[in-house]
Amino acid sequence: MAGILSCEKNENKSDVPKPKKADYFPLGTGSYWVYNTYIIDSLGNETLKSENDTLSIIGDTTINGNTYSIFYGKRYGVSTSLEKRFYRDSLGYIVNEEGKIVFSSDNFTDTLDIKYTPDMENPMYYQFKMMKKVEDKITLPAGVFDSVLNSRLSVYYYNPLIEHLRDNDYLYAPNVGKILWQYFYYGGFVNRKSYIEERLVAYKIAETV
Repeated sequence: MAGILSCEKNENKSDVPKPKKADYFPLGTGSYWVYNTYIIDSLGNETLKSENDTLSIIGDTTINGNTYSIFYGKRYGVSTSLEKRFYRDSLGYIVNEEGKIVFSSDNFTDTLDIKYTPDMENPMYYQFKMMKKVEDKITLPAGVFDSVLNSRLSVYYYNPLIEHLRDNDYLYAPNVGKILWQYFYYGGFVNRKSYIEERLVAYKIAETV
């Protein structure tokens, strides 16, 4: 035992590699994620849509002096609405081109973002984002994922009968990225309580330079 202790004291700790922090939001060009899209009704019945939803990082760009990765894919699973989205790492937070925080791997106490629609003075509804830890493993077509974080989006409507609409989960796995996400169309959810869920079926994570 004494020999082990002596060895530890003489070790140059500056030569010991630090463990790499898990990357929950990869930003490398060439990365892509493929999702199956399901419509889920009020009874939990699932209907698989015929086409996949693919999100890819196609490059980067400079906005207001900052470098953002360019994500390209459908908006809410609609094939006719392909769009570019822009994200970067800002002191450990992932922000979009508007400076809005969309993800954090270590802040589980603060509200990361809040949005009023159509505006704060006359809102129909508001939504806010907070990070949550997921205790259970998540099993999807792309694999089994542990240590998952949830960038949960909670939606509230200014109507006392349906004040809290629902929580939408955005699940991220370490060194993979977004593995599952949920959203709904207002009319469909209020009238039929249906929502949409996208589940990861394939992915590739490119190395960052």
